[in-house]
Amino acid sequence: MLFRVLGPLDVGRPVESDQQRLLLALLLSRANDWVPAADIDAVLPGVAVRPLVHRLRQALPRTAEGSPRLNSRAGSVRLNVADDEWDVPAFTGLLARGRVTNHVDLLGEALTLWRGRPFDPLDEEAANPRAAELLALRWEARDALADALLATGRTPEAVAHLEELADEDPSREATWHRLVTALDRAERPDDAVVAYERARDALAEHGREPGEELAAAYRRVTGDDTTQRVAPALVRAADRA
Repeated sequence: MLFRVLGPLDVGRPVESDQQRLLLALLLSRANDWVPAADIDAVLPGVAVRPLVHRLRQALPRTAEGSPRLNSRAGSVRLNVADDEWDVPAFTGLLARGRVTNHVDLLGEALTLWRGRPFDPLDEEAANPRAAELLALRWEARDALADALLATGRTPEAVAHLEELADEDPSREATWHRLVTALDRAERPDDAVVAYERARDALAEHGREPGEELAAAYRRVTGDDTTQRVAPALVRAADRA
């Protein structure tokens, strides 16, 4: 893999300067599209763009077809990257395959490609909207991994995974819904109620109340009686007797 952008920029070889790294990160954030010189100026104000592009073109290997990696035309620059040359298509492909089949290993492999903020050292504003799109897909992959763990009966692993996600971003209601559900399946009703209460408090800080899916998961745990928190576990124990 030639270009790794799901974290600090890595091209497998030294890059001459911080300016070249910024330019390359910007071009990769819009790979195979023309990037206007004005956008480059916004990221590298006061820098002579043409010689910088020339030096970067010399530093990068040619494409598999033997053509230059960088193309220039009046007022814009383009970086040519094939799907198998960088980690973004690898990640999205693994996510698509793993989500369809609830395949834990494929989803785990997709997530291992992430090493930090995408297109670093490019700042988030300059990398948008591509960075925002990729970060959203990363959350989808993490949610899908939780679903796959639950679907394959690996409930304790799902709980541990979801607890990490809830700690990282307490404002995500979808994570709390999955965590309450997973704790209920793990026959941990008290912990499920605590998770719901944490979710309620976290959402309140953002001016929101639990939605219907989260509220329904809570009702399933409590049997609509918030004072009898262990009732679901007792019912299941009676059923097995």
